[in-house]
Amino acid sequence: MVFYVFIDPAIIRVAASQGDAGLSCLASLLRAIGENCCVAEFDDWRVSPAIKQQLAENVPDGTEWSKRLKVLLAHLEKQNRIIFALNAPEPHPPISDLASAGQQAAAAELDAILTSEPVTVSNHGTQVIGLFEFAGSHFDLSRSQHATQGVTLAGGEHSTVEFYTRFLRKLLRHAQRIEFLDRLFGDKYGDHFKFTMRTIVRAFASGRHKTATRRITVHTGNSPRVAHCRIETATFHADVDVIVEAYDLVGANPTLPHERYLLTDQFALEIGRGLDLFDKDSNLNRDVSLSFKSRKEVEGLLTRAAASKLPTPP
Repeated sequence: MVFYVFIDPAIIRVAASQGDAGLSCLASLLRAIGENCCVAEFDDWRVSPAIKQQLAENVPDGTEWSKRLKVLLAHLEKQNRIIFALNAPEPHPPISDLASAGQQAAAAELDAILTSEPVTVSNHGTQVIGLFEFAGSHFDLSRSQHATQGVTLAGGEHSTVEFYTRFLRKLLRHAQRIEFLDRLFGDKYGDHFKFTMRTIVRAFASGRHKTATRRITVHTGNSPRVAHCRIETATFHADVDVIVEAYDLVGANPTLPHERYLLTDQFALEIGRGLDLFDKDSNLNRDVSLSFKSRKEVEGLLTRAAASKLPTPP
C-alpha cells in the first residue's frame, strides 16, 4: 500500500538538462510518489536541502517549472512523507549519499532508488530506476495500482504476519499519529476484534521506527463493553499505549461515521470491514478491502464527531 523511495538530488540536474521534456518527467515522478510513497531521508537532514539546492541551481526561480516543482516537493513535507530512515554515512572513508542509501536499502526497507547513475543495493527487492525509466516501471505500475485500486482480499489469502507486512507495516512504521475509527469496535469487542487489535499492536511495536509514535487511539461507539475494552487493550504491549475513545451514538450530536478508517499523520485508509479483519481461529485474514482516502476528509469526520465524544474516565 505504502512504498519507501530514495531520491537522488542529481536527477533534478538531469531533468533540467533535457528542458521541458525532462522537467515534465520529473514533475510526473514527484506527483506519482506523492500519492502513496514516503521519501527516505538521512537522520541529519541532508537530502532535502540538497534537492532544494539542485532545484535553485538548475531551474530558474520564478519560472512556471520552478513553481510547479516546489509545490510538489512541499506537498511531501506537508504530508509528513519525509522519513528519517537512513543513518548519515561516516565521514571516513568518504562515501556518497547515493552509495550509502544503496548500502542501507535493506535496513531502510527501500522499494526504489530514483537516481541519475547506477548504484549497488543491499536489498534485491529494491529497484534502481532512472528518471526517464520511472513511468511504466514495475515499481510505478505496482504503486499506481495500490494508489488507485487499493486492495481487496477474500478470506484466508494471507496469514496475519503476511498481511501486516505487506499492507500495514510501512504505513505505520514511521507514523507520528495512528488512529482507528470503528464505531462497532467497543460494542463487538471480543473474538476477531480483540485478536485483530492485539495482533496489530504487537506487530507495530516489534517493527516501529524509533521516531514513531507509541500511542494508538481507537474511536468507537459507546457500549457497556468499553470499560473492559480499555482495561484489556492497555495490556497488549508494554511499549504501546492503546487509548479507546467512546462516542455517543444515540444523541442528537454528530457521531462517528459508519465507514471504518485508519488515520495517520501521513495517510488515511478506509478499511472495508473494520477492525475484525483477522480470524482468531485460523490466524488468517478475513474478507477485507483497503483503499486510500483523503486524510483531510477523514480528519474532518473525526472533528465533526468530537461533539459526541464522551469523557474518558480517570
